[in-house]
Amino acid sequence: MPAAALPTPSGPLKFEAFDGLRAVAATLVIAYHVSLFEGLTHAGVLASLASELKGGVTVFFVISGFLLYLPYARAIRDGDPLPSWRSYARRRAVRILPGYWVALTILGVASLAGSVFTGAWWSYYGLAYIYNPATLIGGLGVSWSLCVEATFYLCLPFFARWMAALVRRDGTADAARSQVAVVGALGLVSILLRGAVCDSLIGPVSPTGAVLETALPGALDWFAIGIALAVIAAAWETSPERFRPVSRLAANWPLSWALAGVLYAVGAREQQGDLFLPLYGVFTHVALGLASAFLVLPAIRRGPRTGAVRILSTRFVAWLGMISYGVYLWHDSVLKILKGSGAPPSHAAGIGQAIVLFLATAAGAIVLGAGSWYLVERPAQRLFRRRRPGPGVAIARKPGLTQT
Repeated sequence: MPAAALPTPSGPLKFEAFDGLRAVAATLVIAYHVSLFEGLTHAGVLASLASELKGGVTVFFVISGFLLYLPYARAIRDGDPLPSWRSYARRRAVRILPGYWVALTILGVASLAGSVFTGAWWSYYGLAYIYNPATLIGGLGVSWSLCVEATFYLCLPFFARWMAALVRRDGTADAARSQVAVVGALGLVSILLRGAVCDSLIGPVSPTGAVLETALPGALDWFAIGIALAVIAAAWETSPERFRPVSRLAANWPLSWALAGVLYAVGAREQQGDLFLPLYGVFTHVALGLASAFLVLPAIRRGPRTGAVRILSTRFVAWLGMISYGVYLWHDSVLKILKGSGAPPSHAAGIGQAIVLFLATAAGAIVLGAGSWYLVERPAQRLFRRRRPGPGVAIARKPGLTQT
């Protein structure tokens, strides 16, 4: 029986909270950019916490690692063939490129995305511009994270194939722990690499390491967290007693989220000013990754719905998560229209003023994000499904496995 259809003692595993997690991540990123435009990240008692709001991107990376590796983790667990890489590649391309290309073109024409129509236009449309220092901060500013995601998409099938071969060679008796160990080692390598281009545990990345740490090697530990959670979730589907300490913490969602908050605050306290997210030092970078892990953890738990899942699965929050990709792509341009593109003020604006700007920015981004979803992204996905059903789609579209 295919892994996607395996019955389990407590029924099929559904991840109904993941759209809500996307909504949380997008909201954090919007709040960060509003704080930046209002000077709250440079002055005031809450400057370090406001700067840390950009960690919403970390949550997106953890989610991607989890959802995209889960079909592979199930196949490796059961000794089944891995999902078709061709179908996987087409789904990934259809999921991110149409919405991104439309946003990049419109905002480039409107001069709200920097230097798109130059000799390097192909690198912006091909999500490769972060690998050149001259174009690192060009194009659609928020799309640097899409470049990292795209690289992860390309590497994941090869990594899964290597992992499957490793498990077959060593035996499947404890395939889950073997995968977690390997993924943990890769995450550690990523952290050590960051340490090599930082002056200290809290010092920022040096200019010579900026491109490397903006690319996948610098964020691999965040994706590794999601992959490890996917392996654990796949193990729970057939052996709910596995990884019991993790299961207990996932069930105690107030504690898990409290730990996320503590790590967020500690990381903010030790960061060296408001930096580009990939340039943070080892301490803050690791703190953000662990905070995101504890935020996501309750959403992968088996069994009765916890308060965390109920909160994240409310109708509006889930809908907002569904359109969050477009919200993410468009929100910064909405903010520029509302505030202009000048330098942030040297003094902090009032909290009330920032809240008003946040609500206005969020409203505009939601409208444009919804337009992107209903007019571009969803039609493209439907067209793909009609024309190319392909092998592996049944696994990717299992209830609860919403696309990331």
